[in-house]
Amino acid sequence: MIECSRQAAMHYQTEIHKCRKSVEYFLTKYGQIHDATTGGWVAFDLWPAQQEALHTIAGHRLSVILKARQLGLTWLVLGYALWLMLFCPAATVLLFSRRDEEAVDLLTVRLRGMYVRLPAWLQVQAFVTDNDHEWAWSNGSRGLGLPHDRRRQLYRHARRRRRSRSRARPGGADGQRQTDDRRRRAHDPGFARGQEPAALAVNARD
Repeated sequence: MIECSRQAAMHYQTEIHKCRKSVEYFLTKYGQIHDATTGGWVAFDLWPAQQEALHTIAGHRLSVILKARQLGLTWLVLGYALWLMLFCPAATVLLFSRRDEEAVDLLTVRLRGMYVRLPAWLQVQAFVTDNDHEWAWSNGSRGLGLPHDRRRQLYRHARRRRRSRSRARPGGADGQRQTDDRRRRAHDPGFARGQEPAALAVNARD
């Protein structure tokens, strides 16, 4: 709960609407990234190439980016992930890197660092889970930081669960999808409006 004047509350509501409507506005206005040169956090001023990449990522369900190092794309995708978690609940963000400590850094240092520097009125009410590998929020969104070798294991586990559920329920896979849809509509207002919860997987190498 944030105590403020009526005028301030109206301003916050307007800004939240603008941020929800445009991820580029959200990152440009409120995003901060860590500058390794100065050792501090600075405003996220998007380059034209980053703007183009952001529009591509936001406009397509699947995106694969072949990139060099030190182009700021990891920060860009983390900023998009933060926007999803805030404005598309219950989003699930998977952050993969080569080693476990790098995956932990993506989640607990970079993503969290961007989050804690947001204004209080843009932050969620509480954290449900908060550790080195999982960060779950009260709005249903969560982020997972995992080493690269856990990716296939995670996907195989999810595939086995879906198959076992479809075999156990009448109607097979179609019946399971209908059951899942009903559950989502009951627990996720966004899905009830025809918006499926978002999911994002990031495989960072810089």
